[in-house]
Amino acid sequence: MPRNQAFSEPEYSMEYSADCSVTLPSDPGQAVGQSHEVTVRNSGSCLCLPRFMRLTFAPESLENLYQTYFRRQRHETLLVLVVFAALFDSYILIMCAVVYTSEKLASVSVASVGLAGDIILYLLCRFGLLPDRISRRFVPYSLWVLIALQIFCYLGLNYARFHQASDTVGWQAFFSFSFFLTLPLRLTPIVLITTVSCGVHTLVLGVTIAQQQQENIQGSTLARQLLANIVIYICAITVGITSYYMADRKHRKAFLEARQSLEVKLNLEEQSQQQERLLLSILPKHIADEMLQDMKKEPSQKEMQQFNTMYMYRHENVSILFADIVGFTQLSSSCSAQELVKLLNELFARFDKLAAKYHQLRIKILGDCYYCICGLPEYREDHAASSIRMGLAMVDAIS
Repeated sequence: MPRNQAFSEPEYSMEYSADCSVTLPSDPGQAVGQSHEVTVRNSGSCLCLPRFMRLTFAPESLENLYQTYFRRQRHETLLVLVVFAALFDSYILIMCAVVYTSEKLASVSVASVGLAGDIILYLLCRFGLLPDRISRRFVPYSLWVLIALQIFCYLGLNYARFHQASDTVGWQAFFSFSFFLTLPLRLTPIVLITTVSCGVHTLVLGVTIAQQQQENIQGSTLARQLLANIVIYICAITVGITSYYMADRKHRKAFLEARQSLEVKLNLEEQSQQQERLLLSILPKHIADEMLQDMKKEPSQKEMQQFNTMYMYRHENVSILFADIVGFTQLSSSCSAQELVKLLNELFARFDKLAAKYHQLRIKILGDCYYCICGLPEYREDHAASSIRMGLAMVDAIS
């Protein structure tokens, strides 16, 4: 794909390109029809991965927004990882309880403490009892440390009193893969913590077996067994990275689609509000509301009407006030258009405040003319007196 090639939703590609971009609707405050590009760059902080697997949004603010969205999506999966850790501790307790001996007391104690920690952590995350900053920065790493300690303790407290090269390798590989699917972290820290835990596990297992069985095992045999464990870990990490990458692409696509839908919705709401403000600026509110209701009718209902609706009503016992600025022509010739518009806006804004104060309903603004009426939409007996007071106040406002 050529550099900076634009793609449209819902079909787009992020495969093997230097970067790519998507055209999204404009911000709500911008004019209709404008757009801006969001770039999905194939670059990131995890430099050990191929370039096409390092995805990040540009600008940076959009990437930060996506990371917030990503952490919220991973919140439920983090709870699943806590459940996996609790099941691991439950497995140890059940295996020790089948044929209990005093030698298993240490394993039972460690598993019980780990299970209690898993339950507490689950409740804290499930009901949001932790501050967002702590939950975002410390809980994923705390859970990783808790799981790693449980595996190492289970390895060190092996109640059989002899170790094999396959001890807890399956659990270590399982949790290594699970980290990529559940932890709400970026790929770089997940790869780092998984590599550290697998490396420490291999080192501890190798040293323990070498010390306890140094007379019965050959160095080459132990090396081959540990190498097999390393291959298993590499496979688990590779599959985990691939799964993370595929899920990340899926989440980024869903994020873009959700963002696009939200922006379209906001644009429609903004246009609707602009339409209402435009109607209210030229029509009384009760008539504008009726027009908006008719505009929202279904097309089938509109087709049943043989004629267009006429919004005409008869009102009696009302007072109409017409105000005109004396010498406006001379004033307009002595100042620029921008200054004249600013002056009229400030003046008519004062008139609108006076109209609300004296129970007037503005009808129309035409050039330097201001029309308002008293006695609508609700009848007032003092409509004439209110109009007079409004006129005197307008004279004071002009002067």
